[in-house]
Amino acid sequence: MQDDIRGRGSEASHSQHGIPDEHLVSTAIAVLLLTGVILSVSRLTQDAVTSPYVAVLVVKIVLALYMFYVVRFMRQDTYPEEQEPGGSGWQRLRGRLTGTTAVLVIGILVIGLSDVLDGLLENALAS
Repeated sequence: MQDDIRGRGSEASHSQHGIPDEHLVSTAIAVLLLTGVILSVSRLTQDAVTSPYVAVLVVKIVLALYMFYVVRFMRQDTYPEEQEPGGSGWQRLRGRLTGTTAVLVIGILVIGLSDVLDGLLENALAS
């Protein structure tokens, strides 16, 4: 037991405390992106696709990719609850655009854009 605590470090403690392994998270992100690409191609090959649908889809893809980028590469280890005061204006802006709240808002926007896409496709199919 002592060897587990001292020897293996964070890997042992992460899996024991219910925190998923990095490989599992990477696999989940890859599956989400792959299924998103498959569904997008499937929808884009239909005759009912309009230019507003494509525009909203592009915005959704850009926001989703930005969100995955922030979570995967910019905020790997920590998610501070409060931004540290001080720093230049660029550092504060970067902190606000990559913070936990920003990722949450972008995720909600992506879900909302999915509903907009469904509505656009239904309207196109109805006419």
